[in-house]
Amino acid sequence: QRHFFAFTLDSIMAIFFGENSDTLGGGSSVYGDAYDSAHRNVMEFFFKTLSTFCAVKLLPWPFGGSSGLAFKWCMARHPLF
Repeated sequence: QRHFFAFTLDSIMAIFFGENSDTLGGGSSVYGDAYDSAHRNVMEFFFKTLSTFCAVKLLPWPFGGSSGLAFKWCMARHPLF
């Protein structure tokens, strides 16, 4: 699977960005590292806030829901957001 990922990344970098990266040969890619970091942060944010956001969705208007005041407050004070 590691080789498949490296081949896919090399192909996409050449086709879409015109940049040659040799991750299949063991090199590193700035774009690949940035993607990995972004994905890691999104997953960490999701798993740390899942229970809070499920509870916030149950609150009545204007506090509850995905556009409610409690949701916005939780997002504003979270360090990853």
